[in-house]
Amino acid sequence: MKNKNATRSQVRSEPRAQAPTPIRTRTQLPAETQTPVKTPVETLIPTPISTELPALSQIQKGRANMEKAYNDFVTFGQDNIDAFVRANAAFTRGFEQISKNFVALATKSVEDAV
Repeated sequence: MKNKNATRSQVRSEPRAQAPTPIRTRTQLPAETQTPVKTPVETLIPTPISTELPALSQIQKGRANMEKAYNDFVTFGQDNIDAFVRANAAFTRGFEQISKNFVALATKSVEDAV
């Protein structure tokens, strides 16, 4: 319990928490870590693009890989459609044969019954 008659210095016997360390601003950083700040006019001036960037060859390789993958995907889809058409044709021929046999059996049964 707190003593009501205690003075302020007696009540604050607990140590105070330390203040957080301040955030370093650009002006406080060492000169070698600072990046030059562009003025608004400098940001509007486009920088020339070199065609000999290593990224350009990476883009061309990526494009070639993408075209190959797309062609493989299209070929795979075409093969699947061809397989589906062939399977459907075989199913149709089989169903046609079953229907012919069923009609022949029904016709023979009717002829035998008469």
